Amino acid sequence: MIQAQEYRYFLESLASEATKKTYAYHLKQFCKYTKVEDCTSLLNNLAESRIIDYIVHLKNKGNSFSSINVSLAAILHFYLMNDITLNRKKISRFLGKQSMKIDQKKAYTREQIAKMLSVADERTKTLILLLVSTGVRIGAIPSMKLKHFALIRSGYQISVYGGEYITFCTLEAARALKEYMQYRGRSGEKITPESPIIREQFDRDDSLKVRNPRPIPLLTIRTLLYDTMIKAGITQRQHLTEGQTTGKSRKEIPMAHGFRRFFNTALMNADVHPSFKKLLMGHSVQLDEVYYDKGSEKSRAKLLEEYSKAIHALTINPTDEENERLKSQITKMEHESQEWKEIKQMVFDMKNSMTPKAS
Repeated sequence: MIQAQEYRYFLESLASEATKKTYAYHLKQFCKYTKVEDCTSLLNNLAESRIIDYIVHLKNKGNSFSSINVSLAAILHFYLMNDITLNRKKISRFLGKQSMKIDQKKAYTREQIAKMLSVADERTKTLILLLVSTGVRIGAIPSMKLKHFALIRSGYQISVYGGEYITFCTLEAARALKEYMQYRGRSGEKITPESPIIREQFDRDDSLKVRNPRPIPLLTIRTLLYDTMIKAGITQRQHLTEGQTTGKSRKEIPMAHGFRRFFNTALMNADVHPSFKKLLMGHSVQLDEVYYDKGSEKSRAKLLEEYSKAIHALTINPTDEENERLKSQITKMEHESQEWKEIKQMVFDMKNSMTPKAS
């Protein structure tokens, strides 16, 4: 797509790098559907009818309400940033109604993840363990570089999307990443802070490709996960028959988002504070976003403390050493929690004793 002024207005008005990538993708798909190469060709009197036709096209393909809504948001933002007034109310009528049915999609189980790891190579194992223990969206993986990973006692502290938010990974994931990087180094790649965390696959005999690593494309990540699920016996390969279209099959466990759901569930079950759970998943915490200093050392230490509550649940195949460390950590946290309860009770009793009793 040509980087015209109209496109720059659209892209640079977005604050988040993740949103930029998502919106750029959806605008590109819209251009592809309308058969235009230059996005400036979209800025004409046919805009509303084109958008409506596209919404109907996506609905007929079986796309969900939420995915169509994201596409529409990207398209409408493009027109807004280029001073084109559209009848949004009319356009939104074609979206239909969002289903009020409770989302029944599930997370992967520990056993399913263990099966995937048992059939995975170094690269795929590292990818899966990062998704499991960090809770990041798969769209964050291609932009991750070694410089975004800071080694800490419990694994790595990770700057997601170049620093939009902080999360952590387990020692298990850190160990897999170390082994994967060592394999790449033995193959001839020079590992630097700019090295992609997960790179494209390479032939060890092709020294040019080995020395010039490219980040793994998002489509390749999806393919890797799908193939690994099939190999592990978690799903079966589907072959479309006449009349079927891609996107209409709804899985009980979302292929990529199932890891994020696993992470979310683990944090909830470990009683991680809701606000810190949101921070670890890159969600907004509303007013706290303004008043809470996420960048201070004290704040990061507190974030790691909350994350540590879930380390045991996020570790799929711990070593004996890690098992002992996790048990010790859990015992210490339980002891500290009991001490905190006793202090709270003591303060409560003191307040009661100081409160004048009614005669």
